[in-house]
Amino acid sequence: MLNGKFRFQDLLIWQRAIIVGNKLIDISEKLEEIKKFRFAEQLRGAALSVSNNIAEDFWI
Repeated sequence: MLNGKFRFQDLLIWQRAIIVGNKLIDISEKLEEIKKFRFAEQLRGAALSVSNNIAEDFWI
């Protein structure tokens, strides 16, 4: 909480989404090593969208 205001970064679900997202990005890098480029790209997009959607919905 910053200046008495709640931030989406304070949400436990957002913090966990960042952790999971980072792990998925690590997996996507390994997939690229074995030439699974399209799947790696899709996995990175999904990994980023979870935390982004939580943050976006916070302001609605």
